[in-house]
Amino acid sequence: SYSKTINELAWVYAELGDFDRAEDLCLEAKIVVEEKQGTKSRSYSAVLANLAGLFATMGAYHRALPLYEEARALDLELYEDSHPGKVSTMHNLGGMYVEMGRYKEAEDLFLGCQALLEHTCPPGDPTSAVLQHSLGSLYTKTARYQEAESLFKSALRIKDDAFGRLDVSYANTIAGLAALKMETGELKEAEKLFGRAMKILAKLVGDDGDAYVAMLLNHGVLKEKQGNYAEAEEHITRALECHSKVHGKRHPMHATAMYALSVVYEATGDTRRSLSCLREAQKVQSTAVSEEHPLFADTLKIRALLFETECLWEKAEEQYRQALEIQKRVLGTSHPAYASTLVRMGNTKDKLGRMAEASALYSEAEAILKAKTGEETPDFATVLHHQALILQKKGQLEDADFLLLRAQKIRRKCLGDEHVQVAFSVLALGQLYQAMADFTRAEPRFLRAIEMFAVTPGEHHLVYGTALNAAGSFYDDQGNTTKALSYYIQARSVLEEAVGNGHPAYASVLSNLGAAYARNNEFAKAEPLYQQALAIQEDVLGRQHPSYAATLGNMAVLKEKQGNFRGAEELYLQSLELKVQVMGADSPSVATTKHNLAVFYDASGDAKQAEKLYQEAQEIYAKSLGDHHPAFKDVQQKLKILQTPRKSQ
Repeated sequence: SYSKTINELAWVYAELGDFDRAEDLCLEAKIVVEEKQGTKSRSYSAVLANLAGLFATMGAYHRALPLYEEARALDLELYEDSHPGKVSTMHNLGGMYVEMGRYKEAEDLFLGCQALLEHTCPPGDPTSAVLQHSLGSLYTKTARYQEAESLFKSALRIKDDAFGRLDVSYANTIAGLAALKMETGELKEAEKLFGRAMKILAKLVGDDGDAYVAMLLNHGVLKEKQGNYAEAEEHITRALECHSKVHGKRHPMHATAMYALSVVYEATGDTRRSLSCLREAQKVQSTAVSEEHPLFADTLKIRALLFETECLWEKAEEQYRQALEIQKRVLGTSHPAYASTLVRMGNTKDKLGRMAEASALYSEAEAILKAKTGEETPDFATVLHHQALILQKKGQLEDADFLLLRAQKIRRKCLGDEHVQVAFSVLALGQLYQAMADFTRAEPRFLRAIEMFAVTPGEHHLVYGTALNAAGSFYDDQGNTTKALSYYIQARSVLEEAVGNGHPAYASVLSNLGAAYARNNEFAKAEPLYQQALAIQEDVLGRQHPSYAATLGNMAVLKEKQGNFRGAEELYLQSLELKVQVMGADSPSVATTKHNLAVFYDASGDAKQAEKLYQEAQEIYAKSLGDHHPAFKDVQQKLKILQTPRKSQ
């Protein structure tokens, strides 16, 4: 018929990127059918669905949805309950709901299609494979991974029998399975599957066809997860360029790609470009998808991270709260994406010294991930890693060691030995072994972490500066002040360039540098560094924070060395009070402050107060570090010396 020919021509223009011409032709076909057959005919339903399909391809979901819904309502009137003619529009409307994040409505339609096909199509019919692919993709998004994998594999068998393996539909289902493997943390398997699918599509549609470009974008996301940021940027940028040529910059996929690019730039410390990509993604989203979409929640999470780089903690927390609310409504509270947001919010609370809140969030995320994706994924390793850091701060060092080693093993298995997440594990283990006074195991880990961070994300990134600062602290503990100063000065330079001179990481290196100068009796250099560090920490973190308390303790040592005993005592007591409030009375850090305060009272002649504090410090060290730790032995020796004259009397 004339209308059918017009619709076919419209799709020719659509494939050429001439969507205005395509839309005009689809509208012309709609008018022809309306005039000849009326608005209550199957042909009219078909032209509505065709126009909706064009709008969906253009990314104009708000225009496509009402047309699909109108066609669906018309089909319900015109077809019998079990008629297969209803399947196409039901399936397309379900796909539209998936794109808009309306997953429950999509599933209802897909299952309705499945029920119809069971009555009308023989087993192994290619139409059922298309539906299985759609359900597999939906279940991947809703974290029903076992069901999704079964559906994808069934679809592949049917498509292989019907079309062979050199087929676009077959390649798309391989890509769906690859996306599933990416979500479950099986990145090596995902890489193989994407490689297979892209090879097929390159032969069939070229490397600028829509199907290939969509896969290129997903492959870029995989590269980011693997820590291959240069390749990730290359793939995503190429996908953006190809897609924009045909579809422009108002398509939802443009927003998805800009978001993916913002993640890459955030990971490599390029805050300016990350923020620019985010703004563009949000601009597209404001018209293309609603705020009740999972992608919008993802964007809020990245915005939160960017707020954190500017130390805007309250704004970051608000972004995470909003993201969690969206995910709760759209995905539910048992979805891995919800768990991921819990972990990020936990990190923020940990940075602010709110360890109890952070620990609760990590535990909730652990339970979700264990149930959904198992205990051998990078995301699960991340939860273990952060739980270990909390345990270390509480003084539960053996438990922390167990979790860190477990997390490192998972990361190496899933991501490879050179991945940046493995570098974080290596650094954390170095710091833990330093706390355990196992210096032989600590030193090579600090050096290895610095080496790894220098490669990815590079020598101008926050994490590289943080690793240098940590190594300086290690050598400081060893009494090698010269080496410590060298690392601290390098760290200060890197951090000032990476995050500016108002960031907590910069304050940390200033405090450490001040302590090193104080040990060298260079008081004139030490004091202004402490004052600057305290000013940053008070402004950015607040006084109720472990870092602020630690710097107060360092300043107290300086005041004591300068002979300002009243000022020293006041600072020691302030530091001790804050540490007990924030970190708990049994933290090794509390024991260290009690130890230092005991030394102060001992030197001041207040033997009774010194003895009490030595005993309290010794008890905490015994519980948290063990009686073989140098800190325990040091306190034990000082207490013995203090008590000896009194016994002889």
